[in-house]
Amino acid sequence: MPTGAIYPYLQLAFDILNTQETMLIRVIGEVDKNEFLVAASDLYRGRISDDNGRRTLDWELQKAWVVVQAILESRWCFRPMPIGPQPAQSLMLHVEQRLAALGLTLPPPVTPPPGVALPFQFVRVLGRRALISGHGPQAADGTLAAPLGKLGRELTVEQGYVAARLTALSILGSLKRALGDLDRVTAWGRIFGMVNSAPGFNRQPSVINGFSDLILELYGPDAGAHARSAVGMAELPFDIPVEIEGEVEIAGS
Repeated sequence: MPTGAIYPYLQLAFDILNTQETMLIRVIGEVDKNEFLVAASDLYRGRISDDNGRRTLDWELQKAWVVVQAILESRWCFRPMPIGPQPAQSLMLHVEQRLAALGLTLPPPVTPPPGVALPFQFVRVLGRRALISGHGPQAADGTLAAPLGKLGRELTVEQGYVAARLTALSILGSLKRALGDLDRVTAWGRIFGMVNSAPGFNRQPSVINGFSDLILELYGPDAGAHARSAVGMAELPFDIPVEIEGEVEIAGS
């Protein structure tokens, strides 16, 4: 394993639970957080040597603990697997389980402003392709999420990042309704990110990273990898700060 490289935290949690025999027995009842972190650190720390790798590992282990808590609270069914190398899929959680682990929920269909008609499909399935119409950030009730306005004027880069992340959830909600199962998405192909930008604002890529980071976290570096553009726009509909469209490859129903 290259210096500083570690597993994604969701796989990390299951890997630890499957290779630590004493913890595997205790998972039926309880696992002490400190015991988990110490055992996990001992298992992985020897594989990295630089300070940045160690700091990243500590952060990944904290997130892996959230997964363990979810298992202990019976939100997911955990089935111990044989110790030793396992197929990658056996260590994976379903996308909706990963959303739950992150404390995220998908919004309902968007509620447009009064008097606005949207006579198109938000997801159009053509064979093994799903074309995704432009989406904006949504609140939990389906309305457009605040704040509205332009990056570099009404919104900071950090607020734009959050808006792009909410837009990812909006797109995932539409994909869920169209496909029935988010695990049918086998590859993210192309993403076109539009940022409502004030004159002189040029940090569009940092804003659209809010979308990319979440998709990669949910789908991993293979299925989640995507081609992307991030461009500035003089205006976007209803003053939304971000609009994103794209295309994914899907498996059969």
